[in-house]
Amino acid sequence: MAPDASQADHSDLAPPSALRSSRLRDVALWLLRRRRRFRVTGLSMVPLLKPGEEVLLNPQAYRRSAPQPGDLVVAVHPTRPHLRLIKWVVYGEGGGLFSAGNQYRCQY
Repeated sequence: MAPDASQADHSDLAPPSALRSSRLRDVALWLLRRRRRFRVTGLSMVPLLKPGEEVLLNPQAYRRSAPQPGDLVVAVHPTRPHLRLIKWVVYGEGGGLFSAGNQYRCQY
């Protein structure tokens, strides 16, 4: 019997190794409120993102399609709904996204 998605082995997936730097266009879109800025505060995304770094994200990125494995997303903390987390997607299943064994409601 084939395992369902919650039992599947996702050990071959690795987090992104690098992000592109913001360009002038990204900054202009942020000034026009078409990008959102998030500041990293924890260690969960090290070495990709370090505490104090800022990330510009497109809030419209997933309006037409769901995030795919390897994508970075802003997720709602499961027990503190006012807190946003930057996570990388390991896999998706039935409206939930899983990141390193945790399920989050994605803000997309």
